[in-house]
Amino acid sequence: METSEVTRISNSGNARAQFRWYSQGSENKLFFIAPKDGFVEPNGFVDCTVSYVPNQLSTSGKADEDKLILKVLIDILIYI
Repeated sequence: METSEVTRISNSGNARAQFRWYSQGSENKLFFIAPKDGFVEPNGFVDCTVSYVPNQLSTSGKADEDKLILKVLIDILIYI
């Protein structure tokens, strides 16, 4: 059974922020994210849809695991 939720990335700062989602875990990915990367403008936001798709082929009886990592890089301008 697949399910999805929307996660909002907000930027309350005054510089543009770049983001990228990474997935670590088993070779069978459980989470899918759209958009996977992009920019959040100052005082703006981006809605990301996170979908969970359980592994139907797992017969080991163990819980499937996956880890999501969000990395953000802020553009900083220095005027001299």
